[in-house]
Amino acid sequence: MSQSQGTADGGQTLTGAVEQKPTNLNVGSKGRNGNLLIDFEFDYFVSMGFGYWSYSTIRERRWLLDPIGPEHTGRKCLVLDLDETLVHSSFKLIQQADFVVPVEIESQIHNVYVIKRPGVDHFLKKMGELYEIVVFTASLSKYADPVLDMLDIHRVVKHRLFRESCYNHKGNYVKDLSQIGRELKDTIIIDNSPASYFFHPTNAVPISSWFNDPHDTELLDLIPFLEDLTTVEDVMMVLDCSNEEPQREEIEE
Repeated sequence: MSQSQGTADGGQTLTGAVEQKPTNLNVGSKGRNGNLLIDFEFDYFVSMGFGYWSYSTIRERRWLLDPIGPEHTGRKCLVLDLDETLVHSSFKLIQQADFVVPVEIESQIHNVYVIKRPGVDHFLKKMGELYEIVVFTASLSKYADPVLDMLDIHRVVKHRLFRESCYNHKGNYVKDLSQIGRELKDTIIIDNSPASYFFHPTNAVPISSWFNDPHDTELLDLIPFLEDLTTVEDVMMVLDCSNEEPQREEIEE
């Protein structure tokens, strides 16, 4: 579900219904040691008209993802949003729901009705053959985990990241790709919300928000483009140019 407080069909979103402050991740000068992220925080002092940096603290924090497995060595990383990108969910009854997920909120069980975007099963299967797949959602794990258990029928999603892994930037849940532990030149994010990839627009493949259109083909239309991206040296250079064009074209060999 998107970060809005409601859905197109009038249902209340889980994101809006459950208040949970996301984790703020401090970003400083970074060094990599295995899968550890070391943040250096500095205080700036001014003395006699000259500025200098004074060392303050060192913290160690793990990358959001474990090191890449041997089965994915050499592959690029595809980060997928969940709500309004792969599925649409609502607290309001959806008669043709593909899944019904009971979620406990304030000691009460509420049913969340979930429908799949057309083509999502084939899309995930194909992408799982080409990429290391990560689903990164601003939703809570108590909702998103059971949805992914039912959605990922081909078992291609290797990592799941939830709201607590987002960065709170001016009230928006931003997915900071620099924290996941993968090279940015090899990382792509597909998300219906531009705010989610605010820090890394040149890693993004935009997609429109999906609610219930049975004739939608965007996931399937993206497959040839994403197949071509597996062969490029730096996805950021390609996507920076591609996002300026109204229509994506196939990458020239």
